[in-house]
Amino acid sequence: MKSKKGMSPVQAAKIRAKKGIAETKLQRLRVKKGMSQYELSVASGMPTRRIQYYEQQAGTINGARLEALCRLSIALDCKLEDILESNSLIEKLRMTK
Repeated sequence: MKSKKGMSPVQAAKIRAKKGIAETKLQRLRVKKGMSQYELSVASGMPTRRIQYYEQQAGTINGARLEALCRLSIALDCKLEDILESNSLIEKLRMTK
């Protein structure tokens, strides 16, 4: 059995609380799917550090390239709007055909 890399969701929650960092939609969805950051990295083909960057809000996911958003959405089996943080961007996305 292959072990997961990284910390548990409980450990991550404690660190976020200590640093005053809110949980992102990406992080919530990843944890709900039972994936570690490393597993999402493998499934999406994106570097683990980039996923950490988005989850720690060091770089907002709203400014991510469309290709990155698509990779994450496919790996998490969700809609783009499920991982975006900006309500105005979500509304713009919904206006597209």
